[in-house]
Amino acid sequence: MGSLLNLPMIVGGDFHCFLNQGEKKGGRRYSYSEGAQKIVEFLVDNDLHDLGFLGPKYTWSNNKSGNSKIWVRLDRVLMNSEGLRLDSLAMVKHLIWLASDHCPLLLNLTSKMLRPGCRWFRFEDNWMTYPVTWKLIWKNWNKQDYGKPREVLNQKCNRTLKALFFWSRNWLKELGELKISLEGRIKEL
Repeated sequence: MGSLLNLPMIVGGDFHCFLNQGEKKGGRRYSYSEGAQKIVEFLVDNDLHDLGFLGPKYTWSNNKSGNSKIWVRLDRVLMNSEGLRLDSLAMVKHLIWLASDHCPLLLNLTSKMLRPGCRWFRFEDNWMTYPVTWKLIWKNWNKQDYGKPREVLNQKCNRTLKALFFWSRNWLKELGELKISLEGRIKEL
């Protein structure tokens, strides 16, 4: 298996298991099952990372109505570190249901030459200068996670960095709009 880890690898499909309460709506409350533990061990042992997704949050439904309806994210696309290194812009889209109880997944692998930039994001020191980021970090870090300590740490870091990234992007957008507004007012003077 060691030589396979040096090659880009993509694994996708119905894993028939969800990994946290946020991936399920309806039905019994989530418990960290043996199946979820085995999936997480499989991910760690094979250096596989969930690519995330765009579109509807859940990929499967029991097709019942009312309080009996259950929605779950069972389907996912995973890529190893070598694949992410070669194509960090890989993107998964959950499409709408057609004739199945699962929604189809669309994997888009786009060359870096076609789309400049990188979707990797890192912690930026200037985030700590804003008091609101401390609350954002506290809120996201203190959410309950399940799994082995390394998995919990990875989930906390990933969730917190994503929250900081989106806050930063929105904050910079607001600052840009404010700058344009102020420049317009200065021109009027």
